[in-house]
Amino acid sequence: MIFVCQISAMYVMYHRNFHVWNEVWMERPDIVPGGEYGGWQAIDATPQEESDDMYCCGPASVNAIKRGEVLRPYDNAYIFSEVNADKVYWRYNGETQPLKLLRKDTVT
Repeated sequence: MIFVCQISAMYVMYHRNFHVWNEVWMERPDIVPGGEYGGWQAIDATPQEESDDMYCCGPASVNAIKRGEVLRPYDNAYIFSEVNADKVYWRYNGETQPLKLLRKDTVT
């Protein structure tokens, strides 16, 4: 995305806004030791919002994101919302119960 600002008749300033995503391979014993959340992790080198009072995003398990597990650390809900354009139906049974994915409607 490029923003153009005309400062004067003789000078035009260009501001380029870009966003960088990276994926890294790592084990995740902080979630489940030896579990299914290791492997590819999404991280954001140019975070747009604060997470835990600092500008950072991830690492978030790609496996958990693909399954819609938005309560996993770190920033899974945020990354899921950025990459998922489907209509998703969840069941909420209270604060102590995990969200349950009921179905996804995908428009292609």
